Amino acid sequence: MKVRLIVPRRADRGHRDHLWEFCKRYWSRERPDWTIVEGEHEEGPFNRSAAINRAAEGAWDVAVILDADTIIDIEPIEQAIAKAHETWQLVLPYSVRCLLSRTGTSRILEGWIGSWERFVTARQKPSDAYVYVSGCQVVPRGLWDAIGGFDERFESYGGEDDAFHAACIALTGHDAREDRLPGNAWHLWHQHSPDAKNIQARRLVRALADRYTECAWDRERMLALLAEPRTPDQALVSVLTCPGRDTLGQTIASLDEHLQGPIARKIICVDAEEADFDRFPGWETIPMGVPEGYVKATRTCWQHEMSSGQPWVLHVEDDVVLNQPLDLREMQATMEKHPDLAQLSLKRQPWHREELEVGDMLKWRPEGTYEERDGHLAHRAFWTSTFSLVRRSFLAANEWPTQAGSERRFGRQLFRQPGIYSGMVGTLDDPPRMTHIGKVRAGFGY
Repeated sequence: MKVRLIVPRRADRGHRDHLWEFCKRYWSRERPDWTIVEGEHEEGPFNRSAAINRAAEGAWDVAVILDADTIIDIEPIEQAIAKAHETWQLVLPYSVRCLLSRTGTSRILEGWIGSWERFVTARQKPSDAYVYVSGCQVVPRGLWDAIGGFDERFESYGGEDDAFHAACIALTGHDAREDRLPGNAWHLWHQHSPDAKNIQARRLVRALADRYTECAWDRERMLALLAEPRTPDQALVSVLTCPGRDTLGQTIASLDEHLQGPIARKIICVDAEEADFDRFPGWETIPMGVPEGYVKATRTCWQHEMSSGQPWVLHVEDDVVLNQPLDLREMQATMEKHPDLAQLSLKRQPWHREELEVGDMLKWRPEGTYEERDGHLAHRAFWTSTFSLVRRSFLAANEWPTQAGSERRFGRQLFRQPGIYSGMVGTLDDPPRMTHIGKVRAGFGY
């Protein structure tokens, strides 16, 4: 049986390197027959998933995925390897996580002989840290291949272990937390990663991890999640609706007919406990709970969009149709070229009084409102939720208002920041690229 010790890490030429040198000597001494492979990820915030996946390349039967700052009692980890190989299940080879002090860690690195118990500052046990599955996971090759490794959309800090564990539950029906092997995981002291302080990144990884855990006991949904393409151009198409809407079917049909590009997932977020329409093929319906009204429903819908994991989100309301084919790749290329664009939308027919008076959605505003550049109109006049392509990271960095008039309020608060623009595809004289078909507003609470 080929055992590989996979250690995701990034060199710091300092304390963390010293920790790993100590741990590596320990494992090389205790189990010289194991292959030790360091997983590296050098660019940008540390991506632990990418580091693990790189280190997992090649032939092995059982992998021990272990942090570079952790020592596991040898007997339970050996038992875990045998159990994983026999059962095709994920195994957690510790029941207590012992956090070692800074002074104690220094003594240990200097060659301390004796028990480490005196240096423990805190113990996390399943009774008070049941959900903790990080630090060390033992996985058989068959299960690894079925899942496809770790999801590299977990950039920055945290979430990837929870997601992998949830995928293991869905594919095997076994929750590794229920039968942890008794033993200690000794965590050597070091300063916290600066990535842990990035609130925006933490929101993104937590949201995606929540999507995984919600699918943990639903094999079909998990398999669909695992099968989604994960390239940086992938988009989520999200339609917000509520019960009683006779325009939704036309909107969905129009998107299916005209929308092109790297679409990984399509969802319909319903402001209700259950949908009042039949399933649309290729679309996932998500009832969001007790009706909240437009303002809160938009906030909840944003959370579902952020949790989906696709780098791009096309947010659409339930009463518009496209007038012509539209390729999301072209819109993405525009936003990539102009990172100051927070959103890219489409021109519709005149609808409000001031628009009808001049016969155009845009031309009633003062001269100079719009700047024509590279096939789009850049402006800071308004935010539109009707049809809006945004980056997933934008959703994590901004909060939808909680008060009435939320769309107008959001635009005002966003454009108080210098150098941020909204965009409209095309030129000022272009005909409408979409049509608003709703007679009345959806739902309530605007």
